[in-house]
Amino acid sequence: MEYADKIIMLHPVVDNDDVRIIPFCVPLLEKSSFGIVGTVTVRGRSAVVWFGWGSIEEIIDDDDDDDGVGISSAVGCGMPSMGPLSLSMPPATSSTMRRGGTSASTVSSTLLLGGTSEDDMILGRRASERLARLVGWPIYVSCSICAGGAGMSSMASSSSAAAAGYEYDDITGQMRAAAMAEKEASRILLLERERLSSFSCLGGN
Repeated sequence: MEYADKIIMLHPVVDNDDVRIIPFCVPLLEKSSFGIVGTVTVRGRSAVVWFGWGSIEEIIDDDDDDDGVGISSAVGCGMPSMGPLSLSMPPATSSTMRRGGTSASTVSSTLLLGGTSEDDMILGRRASERLARLVGWPIYVSCSICAGGAGMSSMASSSSAAAAGYEYDDITGQMRAAAMAEKEASRILLLERERLSSFSCLGGN
């Protein structure tokens, strides 16, 4: 069985001096109409990551992107619900360590908004911790994989989702889906960090 090996990131839908909102989607299978949809919203050197189940529609766009983000052949759609919201702060810097701070690998995290699914809270919090450690920014994560939204149960049990092993009530499939979304979020965040660093070197704020 051939699984989709390309996670798709779209053009930023908002791109100004303050905010960049970058949507992405993860098809379960090649040419699948169901998968993970989400956004990475970057403001300065902090970010909000959201992901959940959603429909994916094919689009045609032959243009090239000049900022390294890439162009999608698919787009997430629908209105999946937001999940619990976690916040993680990056590890302490070396200067903080010299003043008697905590371990340089320690990430402080908290659950800002709860939800109906404990699994979503755990997955989101762990994802925010790993992303904050990786990028060195404060990271908010909202995960809506396990609880889903209205109609998500029937969607996730569709033939394409089941064929890919993403059963709605299967924690292994849910963890796998969350891991794919986190992997793409980390790639986007590293690109954004590099973009901001380059901008600073050129004299930007």
